[in-house]
Amino acid sequence: MAAKSFLLAASSLTEFLSFWSRYNEILHSS
Repeated sequence: MAAKSFLLAASSLTEFLSFWSRYNEILHSS
């Protein structure tokens, strides 16, 4: 169970990081 929740947290963190880098690119390009 712990491994499953850890995987879920890791995947959502990765998703957030990719969203954040994309957001920063948009912010700095303008």
